[in-house]
Amino acid sequence: LMETEVKLEYGNKLKNSRVVHQEMLYCYSTKAPDLFKKAKPLREAYATANAMRKRFKAHVPPRVSVEDFEIGHMENQIIPQIVTIYEKNHLSQHRKSLQAFVDAAIADFVQRGGSHVVAKSNAHSIHKKDLNATGLQERLNGLTSRSVFSLARRLFNKLRDIKDKETKAAETNAVKAAAQGRIILATYEDRVIRSFQCLSRIAGDTDHTMQVALAQGLSLQHLLGLAAHESAQGEEEPLAVINNVVQVVFQHVLKDEKSPPRLLDLVVDTLAEHLDLELWTQLEHVISHNMSLRLNRAMVDRRQIKIEDAERVSMESKSLSAGDHFVPCAPNEHIHA
Repeated sequence: LMETEVKLEYGNKLKNSRVVHQEMLYCYSTKAPDLFKKAKPLREAYATANAMRKRFKAHVPPRVSVEDFEIGHMENQIIPQIVTIYEKNHLSQHRKSLQAFVDAAIADFVQRGGSHVVAKSNAHSIHKKDLNATGLQERLNGLTSRSVFSLARRLFNKLRDIKDKETKAAETNAVKAAAQGRIILATYEDRVIRSFQCLSRIAGDTDHTMQVALAQGLSLQHLLGLAAHESAQGEEEPLAVINNVVQVVFQHVLKDEKSPPRLLDLVVDTLAEHLDLELWTQLEHVISHNMSLRLNRAMVDRRQIKIEDAERVSMESKSLSAGDHFVPCAPNEHIHA
């Protein structure tokens, strides 16, 4: 659950930020998966645009001086990059403005003539009357090395301005923000974000503690403090029992119907999986009517899944005995021998 970092920005002028993980957001928000799915194409476009800009940066100030550019004939390296940015800029909403910017800059150099364009005797020389009918590559080849350097420097500044505009636009556009790996919460204060992170930590620790303890053979009754753990003489109580985070969370959720949805789902799903008559007898006096309805629904849904999985396994077994050839599905975790 910790693969993709997302920057949570909040508070006055978005001065505060915290790093969360996209996969954890999916656990707490039904809207997050759809948002990041919708933002994926734009995120890829941003990545491509950023890569183009970083390659371009290696040929402009302060990395390179005009003298070094001319001596190294770096126009041979930068012109193909200018053409790529002109023709294949992945941020489509800025493509026309970039093209107009480059066209105007080249036209200005040609209009001024002299030291800005190659000599008329040069095979790449270009004339004002031919501008509209000449391709970009030819127009760039008609400029001197110093003019190409000047154009590259100005174009890089333009690319950086576009990046800044997109960053600013994301403050009011959730899809742009998600594509940039950001979640903007301008109206939220620091205490709200701390509460969210606290809830995330509590839910994660509770779930992890339960999974480890149950795998080690402890029952849910032990974790909830409703049954004594039979330890060998001199053996310490299991850490999951000593650290009563599970007990505290369950007591809170069972008594408070307005518990956070993440904790509520965790408790309901766990009880639906492990509830037996003995545990129900111990809990029924503290479970509210609404909680009881949620639990019944969860148990019915879980039972239905088990029935459907059992029927699928039965059908596959019959197919195998009949000699059919197929690739069997992995057994579902809810099927018990």
